[in-house]
Amino acid sequence: MANETELSYPSAFCQQFFDRNGKPLAAGRLYTYKADSNEPAVTYKTIDDTSSAANRNTNPIILDNAGYARLVIENGKSYKF
Repeated sequence: MANETELSYPSAFCQQFFDRNGKPLAAGRLYTYKADSNEPAVTYKTIDDTSSAANRNTNPIILDNAGYARLVIENGKSYKF
């Protein structure tokens, strides 16, 4: 089965987040929504496979110990983070 969904890396594919003290936000949460709504949006860990549930990020995305989130989005869709 071919992958029909076009994915792209946002400008900050491996974005790092920090707390108010400038330290990496370990285990922080990044929520993803469809733009202009409170409806959750699907994002992916890699650009490889949209049909695999294992490739989908959780929502919220749990940041790693260094405060990073791996994030791939669908082309042509607008998101709110």
